[in-house]
Amino acid sequence: DDGFFSPKRKTATPLSKIDSALALLSDMVLRPAFPAEELARNRTERLTSLAQQHDQPRAIASVLTSKTLFGTAHPYGRPGIGNEAGLRSITVDDLRAFHASWYQPNNGFIVVSGDVKGTDIVAKLERLFGSWPRGGAVPPVVPVAQQVAGPHVVAPPQRLVAPRQDGAGDGHRAQLLEPVVREVGA
Repeated sequence: DDGFFSPKRKTATPLSKIDSALALLSDMVLRPAFPAEELARNRTERLTSLAQQHDQPRAIASVLTSKTLFGTAHPYGRPGIGNEAGLRSITVDDLRAFHASWYQPNNGFIVVSGDVKGTDIVAKLERLFGSWPRGGAVPPVVPVAQQVAGPHVVAPPQRLVAPRQDGAGDGHRAQLLEPVVREVGA
């Protein structure tokens, strides 16, 4: 998948455990293992989520809206979860190559908030991340999103059954779909 990826690693921890939490974070960022079984587990989870989204009117409407507004060449026009082909084809070597190319100190930042002293946390971060070599990552070129030329109807490639609005279903979903899907084939 050629999607725009914005990796985030975060931790929430009590101040009494900050040293071990930061050590674990630095290990994840600087020395990731990428075990094949974890890739397989994550792949299965994402493929399942992707399949489930095909039955959710809100998800279908969101994907169609983004694709219509931004086009598939723009990162915002593609589903953040990826697509089936991309999810099935990614390998551990792909993850390692991505990490080597993009996980660099000059291509990211660390944000710390809470009951910490700035000088103390900076010293801890310098100890853990200070020897991390700068890299040559170049930000991706994101195409300019073209303006939509005018109103048009977008219908999904499958039949949708919108929930009832009589209290038995989720009326918000039906309202969300109405402006996007005007007619759905039988």
